[in-house]
Amino acid sequence: MNKPSLKQGCTNPRVKRKFNEFVIKVIQYSLVISIGFMILYPVLKMISTAFTSPNDLGNPLSFWIPENPSTIILKLCSRILKPDQSLLLSMAYSGALMVIQLISSAVVGYGLARFNFKGKNLIFAGVILTIIVPPQTMILSQYLNYRYFDFFGMIEMVNGESINLLNNTPAYFMIALLGHGLKSGLFIFIFRQFFRGLPKELEEAASIDGAGYVKTFVQIMLPTTVPAMLTVGVFSFAWNYGDTYYSSLFVKSGTDLLSLIMNTQVSNTNVITGAYSALTGFEIDQVSPFLLQAIRGTSLLIFISPLLILYFIVQRKFVESFERSGITG
Repeated sequence: MNKPSLKQGCTNPRVKRKFNEFVIKVIQYSLVISIGFMILYPVLKMISTAFTSPNDLGNPLSFWIPENPSTIILKLCSRILKPDQSLLLSMAYSGALMVIQLISSAVVGYGLARFNFKGKNLIFAGVILTIIVPPQTMILSQYLNYRYFDFFGMIEMVNGESINLLNNTPAYFMIALLGHGLKSGLFIFIFRQFFRGLPKELEEAASIDGAGYVKTFVQIMLPTTVPAMLTVGVFSFAWNYGDTYYSSLFVKSGTDLLSLIMNTQVSNTNVITGAYSALTGFEIDQVSPFLLQAIRGTSLLIFISPLLILYFIVQRKFVESFERSGITG
C-alpha cells in the first residue's frame, strides 16, 4: 500500500483551503494591529510623557517606560490649563451649543424635507454651499458682518450705528439658533435626509387625528429622529468643544475656555516658565524643546480626555445611528 507523499498532502484541496484561510487571517490581523498601533501611538506616547520626569525627557531609555516616574509635567499642564474651571466651562459651552444646533437643524431639515414652497431649492443650495465652500474664504466677510452687523441698513437708520456682535456669547447662541452655527449646514443636511426617508403616512395619520404642523413635528416626527440626533449631537459637541475660530470671535475676553487656553498659552514660554517656577520653586531661563513638546502633548491629552470618555460611552449607539442616519444618502 502506497503512503501519500508530502507533496500530495500539500496539494490536498482541504489542506490548501485551510492554509489560504490561515494566510488571509494573518494578513487581516496584521493590518488591524498595524492600523490600531498607528492610531493609538500618539495617545500612548502622550500618556508615557505625562508621567516622565523633566530630567528624563529625551532619554532613549525613558521613551516608553519612564525610569523615574513623576507627575511634574501633569501638574504643570494642570496649572496652565486650569481644568477645574476651564473644562467645566468648555463642556457647558459646547453642551449649550449642541442643544441649540439640534433644535435649529431639526426644524430647518424638517422644513426642507417635508414642505414645498418657493425658494426651497435655493435655500437647500445655500445649505450645500456652506458645506463645500472652504470656511477660510469667508473669514474676512464674516468678521466684517459680525463687527458691523446691520440688517439691510435698518439698524443704523434707527440706532445711528451698526451693532458689534463680537465678544458677545449670547449673540453667537442666537446665530446658532438661526442655523448659522459651526457646521450647521451639515447638520441640516443630515436631518433633511433622515426626514425624507420617513413615510408620509405618519403625517397623514396625525393630520386625520387633528394634529397641526407643530404638534406633528414635536410628537410624531421628532421622536423618530433619535439616530440622527445622536449623530448630530456627538459631532456638534466635539466640534464646538475644539473650536477656536467662533469662540475667539464671540466669547468674551478673559473667559477661560479650554480650547482658547490651548491655542494661546500652552506654547507661550513666559507662561510655562512662570508656572514651572511656581510649581517647583526653581526658575528656568528658557524652555527646552523636549519640555515644550511634553507640555503640548500632555495638555492635548487633558484636552481630549472628555471626548474619549464621551466616545467610549456612546460608541456602539453612535456607530449604529451613523449608519441609520441620512448621511449615507
